[in-house]
Amino acid sequence: MRVLQAWNVAEAVARGLRIEVDPEARMSVLRRYEAAPELRRRPVEALRDASEAIGLAMLERRLDAAALRDLLDSGALPFVLVPAVTPGDALVVVGAAGDRVKVLRVAPDGRTTDDEAEFATLASWPAAALIPVRLGDQGATRGHDHRTPGRRFLDLLVQERQDVGLVYFYATLTGLFSLALPLGVQAIVGMVQGGLILQPVIILIAFVIVGSLVSGVLNILQLRVVETIQQRVFARLALGLGVLVPRLDLEALRGADIPEQMNRFFDVVTIQKSLSKLLTETTTAGLQVLFGLLLLTFYHPYFTLFGLALLAVLYLIFRWTGPQGLETSLAESKYKYRVAHWLEEMARSATALKLAGQTNLPLRRMDAEVAGYLKYRNKHFDVLVLQGMSIVVVKTVITGGLLILGSALVVNNQITLGQFVASEIVIVTVLSGIEKLVVSLSTVYDMLTSLDKVGHVTDLPMDRPTGLTVPEYDAARGVEVRVQDLSYAYPGGAPVLRGVSFEVPAGAVVAVTGQEGAGQSTLLKVLAGMLPSYEGGVSVNGVSLRDLDVIHFRQLVGWSFPESTLFEGTVEENLTLGRPGVTLDELRRALELTGLAEAVQGLPEGLRTRVLGGGKGLPTHVVRRLLFARALASGPRLLLLDDAFDGLEPGFKRDIVRVITDPQAEWTVVAASRDPVFLAACDWIYLLDEGRIAAEGAYQDLLADTRFRAIVTTSTPRATEAA
Repeated sequence: MRVLQAWNVAEAVARGLRIEVDPEARMSVLRRYEAAPELRRRPVEALRDASEAIGLAMLERRLDAAALRDLLDSGALPFVLVPAVTPGDALVVVGAAGDRVKVLRVAPDGRTTDDEAEFATLASWPAAALIPVRLGDQGATRGHDHRTPGRRFLDLLVQERQDVGLVYFYATLTGLFSLALPLGVQAIVGMVQGGLILQPVIILIAFVIVGSLVSGVLNILQLRVVETIQQRVFARLALGLGVLVPRLDLEALRGADIPEQMNRFFDVVTIQKSLSKLLTETTTAGLQVLFGLLLLTFYHPYFTLFGLALLAVLYLIFRWTGPQGLETSLAESKYKYRVAHWLEEMARSATALKLAGQTNLPLRRMDAEVAGYLKYRNKHFDVLVLQGMSIVVVKTVITGGLLILGSALVVNNQITLGQFVASEIVIVTVLSGIEKLVVSLSTVYDMLTSLDKVGHVTDLPMDRPTGLTVPEYDAARGVEVRVQDLSYAYPGGAPVLRGVSFEVPAGAVVAVTGQEGAGQSTLLKVLAGMLPSYEGGVSVNGVSLRDLDVIHFRQLVGWSFPESTLFEGTVEENLTLGRPGVTLDELRRALELTGLAEAVQGLPEGLRTRVLGGGKGLPTHVVRRLLFARALASGPRLLLLDDAFDGLEPGFKRDIVRVITDPQAEWTVVAASRDPVFLAACDWIYLLDEGRIAAEGAYQDLLADTRFRAIVTTSTPRATEAA
């Protein structure tokens, strides 16, 4: 796929989703495309690359005819169809009407034309479907200045504007047909009073029945549309978080409990239920009130005054109590998640709490969180009671006032008896609608609160998806790394790195060592692009790390950090992490290098055998080997290893050190380690002390340094004992 074709497809999708395109993104894509020839060979990867620069991820699917029809019917537009076999036109599907599908056809040279295609043609076309997923919450404000819950609700309605408009259309028709009852009753009473023949009365009765039937059918159609919206909201949020979590800016989130934050996802269920009620019952009730008040104005001007007075009173009630209701609902939700968080903490520390013997700490902490929840729950309920009591008073006054007014108007012959009866039916309908509106306020609070909680997750900061790719390098020797006057301090803390400078030639094996807290782990995280707020310079093959697209850069990096772990999934998924281009031969080679080839072949399902999160149920040495295999599986050009050799059994340690330090290996190695076996095999070693390079040299030369000798002598027994 040519770069202009990929860009025009991505830009067309962005327009369909109303995403503003940064003009600089186009130039970034052009530069990356020229520097990465593999993008030209893989059309899907080229399109993904262009889409990420705009703010979109692409989910690839293979669709049969039924799945394509479901996708079109769901309204999940636009999406892209890319030829799966030979290069050709890419189609951006933007609409469908029956078997006619509206598309934008993008030719390989970038020319874009409007076109139509038959559904059967698309269903039989060998193509890959790419469904866009937003990178993060568009329009979100980063940092601590988040959008208001009300703004989030409006943004949700805008995203679903087409189907929401259809729901409101059905609701409007339902409200109009609901007037068939009072109007029909008015006419029937008038005819019966006048002694008219039976036939017109029967016709009017049929009119009322048909009106009620049509109103019911419209309600069902409304529910169908709302169900589609509910499914789309769930899918959009789940897929959005699937894109967001691997791209989180961990530096900005240092100190945050990210797994606990993900609990907010379950508020999507509340959003679904609340949205359904607000778009159906609440909308219908609101239109009933509106149409009822409009109809009353035709009976007598006095009814108009009552209607205006009613609307004014309702506005004052909502304006007075609404902010209190939302504030208490947000506080209640906060304590709800604090309760859940403490439950997770107890489960995480179950062994420690169990071995503590008799302790009331778990119960005492839980009591404090539950007390906070109940406090704000009661405050929120008090607001709902106040709103309910206000409406009871309003209903009583309105009912009595309109009965008195209607009776007086009938006595004075200003309205007929039929109009009086009809007006009272309308009044009952209006008051019933008002009651539904007030009852739905709790749903409104739940909706806004859930949107706020979910929004604080979708607003989490992400790595920037733009930048340069690593320039051409010697594939047999890895990449070159240069660090110049590097300093780094965590927010609110003292500097951890102070003026660090060194150079790692392509293919070299370099170690950074030091006592605990010397800064070696921080240094490796800077090199991995995880801590971008550093001072000084870091370059890879002559390009500053700040200018690189960190997502593409990390595809060249194999890593093993203390926080590395296995997740619930297959062995293959844990090794490849879904990275494109990892072949079966590379997997087998990584398993052979780590001594796991025979063990994996002996598993019931081989590479497709599922493992539990954290490697539960697997021996520790197998987990450590799998993590090394993960680092080697993608054919990395840069290996970053942080304390990766601690606790390894001696035999495997010698073998893996021999593999990693092999002079014929195709990677560059930068490792933070105090292990003497690994340090002795390194080409060069840098000794860090309080964030500065205190000494450097080969292993034998550094043994003359007392600080270095203290590190390796204290590390030797620890490594042996752990093994």
